[in-house]
Amino acid sequence: MEVLEDFPNCVVLADEVYEFLLYDGHQHVSFATLGDNWKRTITVFSGGKLLNCTGWKVGWAIGPE
Repeated sequence: MEVLEDFPNCVVLADEVYEFLLYDGHQHVSFATLGDNWKRTITVFSGGKLLNCTGWKVGWAIGPE
């Protein structure tokens, strides 16, 4: 995250389509929730992965205006 301090106009594309696929008791932490990263992060999700329908090519992205 220190790199982003040197590049204030950088935008992060966070692929979180596997956010619910966790092993060994680990917890998912979204990059956009760390520090002040919400304003610079576009987070991508997948309906196919979320609903276990891997043939579906439906997804969405969220981020600031």
